[in-house]
Amino acid sequence: MPAILKGLMEKMEEGPLTGSYARDIRVCVYDGKMHPVDSNEISFKLAGRNAFRTAFKEAGPKILEPVYEVEVRVPGDRMGDVMSDLQGRRAIIEGMSSEKGFEVIKPKCRLRK
Repeated sequence: MPAILKGLMEKMEEGPLTGSYARDIRVCVYDGKMHPVDSNEISFKLAGRNAFRTAFKEAGPKILEPVYEVEVRVPGDRMGDVMSDLQGRRAIIEGMSSEKGFEVIKPKCRLRK
């Protein structure tokens, strides 16, 4: 059991979906066998990791992250650079306009640390 738990915890820390920590998960081990010749700690650790990865993907996980509606004001000559940066951060551009010599971009984006 300790080796299985260690494998599960390692996989939870690296996150099977986005690389971020998976949390609020309950795991039940309901069956298992040990063979004195073929069984060792690394085998159970890998079995725990693989079982978690498979079960996690089959569970249909959802990424929960805050999404903000923001307004970005930028000089016209930097508009392309800012748009590229926002889209590289998975922002969804909902609108653009011009106001008082600035271009105004209205994206929905997530907060990054």
